[in-house]
Amino acid sequence: MPNAIAYLALFVWPIIAVKIFKKLPLVDAAALLFIVPYLLLPVRTGFDLPLLPMMDKESIASLVALFLLRKPLTEAVGLSFSKVIKACWIAIFFGFFITMLLNGDPLVFDAGAIPGLRMWDYIGIAFTQFFSLFVPFWVGYRLLSTGEAHQRLVYWIAFGGMIYLLPMLWEVRMSPQLHAQMYGFFPHSFAQQIRDGGFRPVVFLGHGLLVAFFAFSACVCAFAWMKSQSKLWKIPSKVVFLALILGVLACKTLSVVFYLVLALSLLILVSSAKRYILMLVMALIVLFYPALREMATPQLQWFANHIEEVKPERAASFIFRLNNEENLLEKAQERAWFGWGSWGRNHIYNDAGQMTSVTDGVWIIVFGQSGWIGYLGFMGLLALPFWLNWRLGKAGRQGDQVLCTTALLAVLLCNIIDFIPNSSLSHLTLLLAGALSGAAVRRFQLPFNLSEHKYE
Repeated sequence: MPNAIAYLALFVWPIIAVKIFKKLPLVDAAALLFIVPYLLLPVRTGFDLPLLPMMDKESIASLVALFLLRKPLTEAVGLSFSKVIKACWIAIFFGFFITMLLNGDPLVFDAGAIPGLRMWDYIGIAFTQFFSLFVPFWVGYRLLSTGEAHQRLVYWIAFGGMIYLLPMLWEVRMSPQLHAQMYGFFPHSFAQQIRDGGFRPVVFLGHGLLVAFFAFSACVCAFAWMKSQSKLWKIPSKVVFLALILGVLACKTLSVVFYLVLALSLLILVSSAKRYILMLVMALIVLFYPALREMATPQLQWFANHIEEVKPERAASFIFRLNNEENLLEKAQERAWFGWGSWGRNHIYNDAGQMTSVTDGVWIIVFGQSGWIGYLGFMGLLALPFWLNWRLGKAGRQGDQVLCTTALLAVLLCNIIDFIPNSSLSHLTLLLAGALSGAAVRRFQLPFNLSEHKYE
């Protein structure tokens, strides 16, 4: 159970946020109002309100950011949502309203039942979607959608990784216990943080996979900063980049090593003409992954067999994941357009009402709950920056300095790729998607001159 310090941290955050907002330039404040609470506030802790979901660190951060940034958000000139973005939001919000109407039937088992959805359920879902998805996307779209803002985002993500590095390395050596020591409880399965005879760091993010992905994100941003600036804060940028590579490796997570190789390859080895088309193709694969998943089964089984030759225990876990996904996908296709809704209705149960499925990846969670309509709306928002930047590249309207923007695109791409095996969604994902979509739309809507617009 969370201790008093955990609740005090949530309570004090608005006061700290006001200080950040008053002391720093608008762009820096807008970024830090999301990055700081994500890294430092406790997980699985919040305040229960009548008829509404628990107010946890993400919803509190979004609520505080919305209150503090309300005037800049409404007064920002010259940038409105495109028709595609509006269509995505309609699919997300109105789509789940249809989902609720189509899921009024209870799921009945021998030992009980899961209730059907009612009107008040939509209030809670809309509340969650608004603060977890819409607010960070809107802030990114309106306030962080310039080349200079992308540069500051890169700086603060890399800076956050540098600050996080020491507690990460401490937990690798001493075991992940900072969250328990500070906030009174360990937020996940401790056994899942044991890997290769050591430990994955958890710090204050709730799981080692999330820490590993943030370390990767910070490392890519540190690389971009190293290419444009000599120092990050008072430390040579090259030292920060090399230290964060160590941090990524210390997380003992093979997927983020793959993401790091992929991201750096896109930034270093691939020409800009090919870079954007490659990113777009990979984003589209994730966008249509529910349709591709069944066709990919033979290839995935072949991959599992090769893993088994090297690490049999990892192969067993991978095969379990594949079988689980196939069963969940089969159930999701029974209500393919609008999904099964919330209350765990998208899961699989035995006759006794016991849950027999595990939803690991974001893709199967969203697809099972919201169907194709909600899934395409949600993933469309995240895939849109790659489509827009590909079009900008074809039109020769990228600008002269795009490294920081491209680094953020690489981070977002790897984030949505990670949606296939893991649940790595956070409000930072939507913040990046909004910032990158807004920058591309801004370049389409406003007059462009290569000599005047520098996107770093």
